[in-house]
Amino acid sequence: ARNGGPAQPPTALTMAAPFVFIAGFVLAFVGAQYVRARLFTYKWNTTTLGAHGFAASMRARDLIGIQLVNLIVTALTLGLAWPWAAVRMARFQLSCLSVVPGGDLDAFVGDSQP
Repeated sequence: ARNGGPAQPPTALTMAAPFVFIAGFVLAFVGAQYVRARLFTYKWNTTTLGAHGFAASMRARDLIGIQLVNLIVTALTLGLAWPWAAVRMARFQLSCLSVVPGGDLDAFVGDSQP
C-alpha cells in the first residue's frame, strides 16, 4: 500500500507465482532427464570398438526415479550419501548397456595385448 493507504488484496498472478515457479522447475528437471536418457542411448548405440558395438536402452522415467531418490537421500544426509548415489547411478547406467560382439571377443582381447 502506498502512502499508508489500505492494503490491496493479492492478485491471482502474485498468488500463482510460486506454483508457476515450482511447475517450471519440475518440467525443466523432467526435460533434462529425458534429454540425458536420449543422449546416453544415442551415444552408446552409435559407438563401435573395432567390429564390436554397443546397445543401450535407458528409459527416461527410470532415470528420473533414480535421480529423485538420489537427490532426496543426498539432501537428507547433508551430502554424506553422495558416493552411494554416484555408485547407484553408475550401476544403473551399466545395467542399460550391453556389448554387441561383431566377432570373436577372445581374439579381440588377444590382439590388443602386447
